Amino acid sequence: TAIVLILVPILLAIFVFMTPIIAHAADMKASFYDEPQLLPNGRPYNPLGMTAAHRTLPIGTPLTVCFKPSRRCVVLAINDYGPAEWTKREIDLSAGAKKALRFPGLGKVSVAFWPPLPKARPLVQ
Repeated sequence: TAIVLILVPILLAIFVFMTPIIAHAADMKASFYDEPQLLPNGRPYNPLGMTAAHRTLPIGTPLTVCFKPSRRCVVLAINDYGPAEWTKREIDLSAGAKKALRFPGLGKVSVAFWPPLPKARPLVQ
């Protein structure tokens, strides 16, 4: 109980003071992709990497993506453009991110755009 009494105020303070740092947070329609292809930088796509595709975010943008039903979050980097506008999806997750989030493959994810903590650097591929 002493640990809880110490940790709760600290975590609450972190949440209150870190909230203004969030530049953007939104729920997005998502899917995943794992087909072999070349990325815009000419390198082959690694489906097991912690990456995602988005139509408008710049390559290398770090994201924190959470899937609420599994209560899991991962730090990803944008490494490709997509999904196609006609799909009505906003973000495509790599197969590695899908697995880490326990994401079923099609649904909504919560996405937060801010620089992640230094220890949680995304893998840009």
